[in-house]
Parts: sequence; structure tokens; C-alpha cells
Amino acid sequence: MPLSASCPPTVRELPPLPRLDPAALRLLRQVAAGVPAPEIAQGLGVSPVTVAGRITALRRDLEARNRIHAACLGVLHGLVTGDHVPLPVRRPRVRDGDRCFLDAALGGASAARIALQLGRTKNTVDSALARLRDDFTARDRAQLAAAALLTDSVDCAAADRRFPALPLSAFTAGHPAADCGRQP
Repeated sequence: MPLSASCPPTVRELPPLPRLDPAALRLLRQVAAGVPAPEIAQGLGVSPVTVAGRITALRRDLEARNRIHAACLGVLHGLVTGDHVPLPVRRPRVRDGDRCFLDAALGGASAARIALQLGRTKNTVDSALARLRDDFTARDRAQLAAAALLTDSVDCAAADRRFPALPLSAFTAGHPAADCGRQP
């Protein structure tokens, strides 16, 4: 599909998202909501090992690097919304010093890798990520990533470079970028 000449130059054509069966979609939404695997397992009446296997299969289907990236892809493709992820009452203000940590976390990097990339200590990264989880009332980094995208606290490109450096709200109906990459 050719891109429209009116699309921003940062918009890239994305590979089609595989169709997820209802169980996989439900699992993706639980991961994005920060529900731990043992809790998911208990709700399904299966073992945590089974849930871990299903999450691995989900990541493979989505071509996601990890749970965080899977949650981000779910949000970016419209499979996970604010109806599925508990969001803070007010949009948190991300401190300038924390933005680099949040962007790196959305990319799925571990705290140790973020520390190495940014030339900071792992303790500094852990503290910043804990503060961000508190600000977004997130249970884990997957929920933090989903909430950051859903509240327009980060650009979509922070989660996946195939997406433009625009907030998620830029892709709502009526916005010029919403129709980019689609055939007329």
C-alpha cells in the first residue's frame, strides 16, 4: 500500500497484525493491565507455567520482544484501550528527567540495559521506574507502558519505531495521520 503524499514522513507502513482468537486477546488485555501470570492462571484454572507458555505464544504472534512490547503493540493497534487498562484519574506529568527512562522502558529494555544506555546506575533507573509506576498507578512495566501511551504521555515511536513520533490521540478519527497507510 503506498502512503499518501499528505502523510507525515515519519509514518511507515506496518506489517498486518495477526488475528488473535478471543482467548489470546483477553490474555493480551490482562498483560497490558498488569495482571500477574499467577493471577491470570488462577482465573483460568490453569497453571502459571501454562499461562507463561500462552504469553510466549502471544508474543510470537505479535512479533513482540517481551510483555511490555506486546502491551504497547496492543495499544498501538487499538486492541487494548482505556476500557481494558486501569488509568490514573489525572494524566501524570512526566518529569523531564524521567522521560528518557519512560521512553527506554516502553522499548522493553531492562533496568540494567537502560542504565548502560543512559550512563546511569541501575538504582537510579529502578527509582525512576518505581516513581513512574506510582505516578501512573501501574502494577508493572507492561501496565506503565500501556497507560503512558493511552494518556498521550509519550509518542508512539517510543514503543515501536515503526510508528510515528506522534501521540496516540493523533490517530483518532478525523486526524490527518489516522488515514495514512490505508488504501482510499
